[in-house]
Amino acid sequence: MLITIDQELPAGTGTSFTVERVDTATKADAVRAIAQASRNLGINVFKIQPSFRDSMKSRVLVAFVGDQKSFQRNGGYDYPSFSTRDQSTKVVSFEEITTQDLRGRYATNADRSHMEQLAKALSRSRIVVDESQSLWSRGLWIGATIYALGRGGLWAGVAIIAITLVVSTAYSLSRNRKIHAIKAMHGYTSGRILVGELVSLLATLVVGLMTIALVGLPFLWLINNFHQIWRLLRGLFIAVAVLTAYLVFLTLVLGGASTFRNRIPAVLNGEGNELRDGVIAGFAQFMVVAVLFGTISGSLNRISAIQSTSRSLAQWSRISDQYVLRLSVNTNTPHEDNLRTAPPLMKVIEDLDSRGKAMLVGYNGDSVFPADGNNDPYEPDGSDSMIVSPNYLDKQPIAGLDGKPVRVVGNDVGAFTLLVPSSYKGDPGALLKKYAEYFKTQCQLGVTQKQKPYSCSPHGVLVRTRSGQDISLFSGTQFMPAEDQQRLSLKDPVVAVTSPSSGLISPMVYLSYTSSDSVLFSDPELLQSKLDHYGISGYFQGIDNAKDSVAYTLSLSRNEQRGDIIAISFGLAAAMMAILVCSAAYCARRRRLSFVQFIHGYGFFRRHGSFLIMQNIGMLLTLMAVGIIGSMNKVADLVAGTLLFAVSSLIMAITVSVYESRFRADDIKRP
Repeated sequence: MLITIDQELPAGTGTSFTVERVDTATKADAVRAIAQASRNLGINVFKIQPSFRDSMKSRVLVAFVGDQKSFQRNGGYDYPSFSTRDQSTKVVSFEEITTQDLRGRYATNADRSHMEQLAKALSRSRIVVDESQSLWSRGLWIGATIYALGRGGLWAGVAIIAITLVVSTAYSLSRNRKIHAIKAMHGYTSGRILVGELVSLLATLVVGLMTIALVGLPFLWLINNFHQIWRLLRGLFIAVAVLTAYLVFLTLVLGGASTFRNRIPAVLNGEGNELRDGVIAGFAQFMVVAVLFGTISGSLNRISAIQSTSRSLAQWSRISDQYVLRLSVNTNTPHEDNLRTAPPLMKVIEDLDSRGKAMLVGYNGDSVFPADGNNDPYEPDGSDSMIVSPNYLDKQPIAGLDGKPVRVVGNDVGAFTLLVPSSYKGDPGALLKKYAEYFKTQCQLGVTQKQKPYSCSPHGVLVRTRSGQDISLFSGTQFMPAEDQQRLSLKDPVVAVTSPSSGLISPMVYLSYTSSDSVLFSDPELLQSKLDHYGISGYFQGIDNAKDSVAYTLSLSRNEQRGDIIAISFGLAAAMMAILVCSAAYCARRRRLSFVQFIHGYGFFRRHGSFLIMQNIGMLLTLMAVGIIGSMNKVADLVAGTLLFAVSSLIMAITVSVYESRFRADDIKRP
């Protein structure tokens, strides 16, 4: 959570805003305008942008300093990173701005009044600020908490803890029911009784917090030397306040001693709240199992994705380093910018491709759905089709029918080669014609009337390939966990091979491929020099090592795995507790009837069969509902659901037997 907050609002800032458009005559005029406004208002403004290299874990803060005391108090140019492992930060002066795009996210220590003045000052200088995207510290803490819990896979754990507290609080209050009755009989008010319960709960909470502090503070000092400790303390304070409020709410809702003030004799004679506790525990049991089942299913999918991505990472390691070009982080990039950027980017790609330092690995099968409803996976943009450049075949050989790697040489205008596996059952000639028609549209996409039209006379060559080949997509480089990435490889796909200089793929389409990390480069220095040469560096976020990006996706998934382990551990403990409370409440409520049935020779299932059947039906319906909602159709999901059902049913039967025996022994001992 703190890393998320630090990403959005660096240390010493409390507000963020977005510069949507810069209409000044020159970039230097805009830089001077921002610097002048910062000095006049006595505030600090930081342009937040990823580093041009390793942008997933490093960033640059361009500082416009108007409040030196605040700037130095928060580290100055030596930024106090909360976690250098997750994100490194470099602070530079605005005087170092060169090719950077001035649009994008900014953060400032301005309050609301100064923020309004800043927006007006920038507007007078023809810098358009989108105030609708302004983010204030209070709202950010809420949003960051929600985002961080989701990113770490901890929402399930939070839900389970909340449910567990309901059951444990209700059961604790029920066990103290006689004590409350005695206090009420001696003149204690309901409020005084509840305060006593709250003091006991909060004392337990304080002991837990002290334990966490004794263990956590030395560890935090070793990790980051207490950088941004004030933010950590604020986060802990908010968490403790929310937890305390929740416990107070539960105690007030479940605890009122006034509800039995007129039944004190009955309470002293053993009247309990078994029905309420049993109903609460029963519903809690179903809710916990639902969350637990969903978490286990997600964890199984995550394990599979991590295994696949790890194999992909090993493949990345066997080839020379490849790099992806990230598009700008600006969320409101105008279409005109794309039209302006695409043609020079196309020239850069053609240049590097001719040197063997760029390759296309185009795959849209996970995101494109045919408008005509045709789901042939081998047709263009199908789930088993891809478009590559000839350099791709050097990194991922594809064997022909003779077992030798297919070679595609040449960059003739309009030329492409279609590699069709021998396992393809359709008409290869007809498929070749469909790809030719497809390229007729691809070469014109995004081409304006002012631009020179590209060749739209595709002519292809058909080559059959050996079946049984796994073809890598060289994917997994997006900034997301492994389980959210697109497919990593295809089994016997149809592969269209065409050079960037063939003119069959328009610059706008290549820009789209670049945005999805489908264009890979092997010489980052040459790539950056070409981008600078054509004056388009500012339109891009940075150049990242693809292998490092894949490793980053694995780290995200492993972070979520830790959350899964926590949630599953809490879930198992919570489910066990709910079953115990439910069984205890059930046995206590019918203890006399069970004893009478027992001495008259009723068997265990005859005594408790209706209850156990009802519990099993509820459990089965819960698991089925979660499976339907979550589209769980894998064998692993079925096995996990079956095990949960079987184990919970067995534990319920055992606990009912144990509690019945305990109550029976008490009844026999009673005079």
